Amino acid sequence: MEQNGIGITSQKYLPATRLVRAFNTMNYMIFAREANRPDPKLAIPMAGDDPDALRLAEGLVRDAGFEPVVVGKLADARRFQRGGPGYGQQVSAAELKQKRDLSARRYVYVNRLAPSCLPASRRSGEAARAKDRPGNRRWRRRARLLEGAR
Repeated sequence: MEQNGIGITSQKYLPATRLVRAFNTMNYMIFAREANRPDPKLAIPMAGDDPDALRLAEGLVRDAGFEPVVVGKLADARRFQRGGPGYGQQVSAAELKQKRDLSARRYVYVNRLAPSCLPASRRSGEAARAKDRPGNRRWRRRARLLEGAR
């Protein structure tokens, strides 16, 4: 699970489902206590690959008295799994969206900057620096996989 993250692992065991990860970030007692609290509502991070399933799950989260925050695809669920940067965050939706490491927009931005399949002449200065950072090994691996798929 550590290699792929909780979202991909869940999908592997439930292959024919339209899976959405939500309500996995805190203890149930916190959910029971915070449901339908006055604004700002408690944010529930969500991840899923199917847009229709995500819309349905967003409605369920709102019906339960919380504010849904779509973090991204199932692969992005690792950001709010146990031990991830978003696990246990008892914050409002606005606060959760401000956190750079959970924002789907930031994730797309990083993916756009770091593909090592671009020649050095086409990389912006930030992208060139991002490629050389030691922590970007997974982005280089993803770029190699994408390069092989072409």
